[in-house]
Amino acid sequence: MIEQSADLGVGQVIAEYMAAWNEHDVHALVELFTDDASFVNVNGSWLEDRVQLQASTQIIHSSIFKDSTVEIRPGKIRMVRSDVAVVQATWQLRGDSRRSAPRDYVMTLVLRKQDVGWKILAAQNGSTEDRSTTGFANLRASDVAALPARETINEPTDHWKRVHATIEAFDQAWNDRNRVSMAQVFAPDADFVDTAAQWVQRRELIASHMIDVELPRLGNRTRTSGIEKHTPLYPDLVVAFVRWNLHGSDPSSVFRQGMGLRVLEDKGVGWQIVAAEDTLIRASG
Repeated sequence: MIEQSADLGVGQVIAEYMAAWNEHDVHALVELFTDDASFVNVNGSWLEDRVQLQASTQIIHSSIFKDSTVEIRPGKIRMVRSDVAVVQATWQLRGDSRRSAPRDYVMTLVLRKQDVGWKILAAQNGSTEDRSTTGFANLRASDVAALPARETINEPTDHWKRVHATIEAFDQAWNDRNRVSMAQVFAPDADFVDTAAQWVQRRELIASHMIDVELPRLGNRTRTSGIEKHTPLYPDLVVAFVRWNLHGSDPSSVFRQGMGLRVLEDKGVGWQIVAAEDTLIRASG
């Protein structure tokens, strides 16, 4: 449900995204993002800036999606600040040249209001269906990399350390199969989109879902995460991208990898995740 306080401009950006896609206007679509925006696509490929986003979008709209159309609807708009919004959007794509059946997605977006209006600062997309095995994953070699993550902090600030501690607490709760600890990592009204593009709301339900559904689905493996990108929007509000590994008893033996978008906020009780999405890295080699 869309909150009543949501700025209409946020919904307009989603509408413009859909229109640009359906017109295959790559320039117009990319212009909806900030210069320093990051995007994780449905196969877990991290596009670190608008240049990479432009290149990737041009490729898919010239090939597998050249005749595609999408219907995108914002399922929820959360106004985190007057100039920062988090959106969970559901959408369906038709016209994928690899497979004619429609494909459903859930995307988490973070938008920030600038002088020129609302722009997308960060986004991550997910789908329950893996079509990378049909011959087009749109991944790069750098999308599969060992931890620690690529962001190097020579002298971490207290701010960065506290955010990183929350990411580590998530992993610890996962590894301990601890619902109580998992719930405490999230804000009471948090939103989470899992690797099967299932959208779960409220921290108690998220915690149970992670332990009872997501963890077994991913093989009951141990989890380790590292921060790839850390973007403070306010002293008490951060957007982060994390890379996570799943491994067995030997941490050096990686079973699977994924990317995660995290919106974290400190409301006086420590840093908590208010919105998140995880996507498996579907690498073809």
